[in-house]
Amino acid sequence: MLKYTKVLTMAGATAAIAASGLLMGAGAASANPSDTNTCQPGQVSAFAKEVPSNSADTANFVIEFRTTTPGTQCLLTGLPQDLVFHDAGGSDLGLSNYTTGSQNHQVLLDDTHPAQVDLHSPVAQDSGAPSIQATFTMANSTTGIPFSIAWPTDINGPVEIGQLTGGAA
Repeated sequence: MLKYTKVLTMAGATAAIAASGLLMGAGAASANPSDTNTCQPGQVSAFAKEVPSNSADTANFVIEFRTTTPGTQCLLTGLPQDLVFHDAGGSDLGLSNYTTGSQNHQVLLDDTHPAQVDLHSPVAQDSGAPSIQATFTMANSTTGIPFSIAWPTDINGPVEIGQLTGGAA
């Protein structure tokens, strides 16, 4: 009888541990984004704006991402890739850039939770390149989402591309 009870107790403990592991895994799965609802082209819009800087040597910009349709919820992944600044004639200004964030980071966008990427560039004594447009691709988990956005002001390089932040928790 003692051996039989010990086996049942061990089996019950094993089942409880397995069940708690499943529940913890389910909680992690619902808390962490997956690739099942990756943003697709047309679901996300972007725009750029200059924001205040705490340094006279640095210009700060934000590229903000929003869903295009109320009720849309999707995952945006990575950082702007192949970022190119263009002049009024559409020519590449040749500004270099580098990233300080992760290409694998994901944020969940919906109509009330936008995301953003911060960009920083040096302020030169002379005015920067007369950029009026920026083009880039967000990597995502598909073939990527291409963007072409108006650029708010002149810019100098190299341009630092920060981490994708924001979105819904």
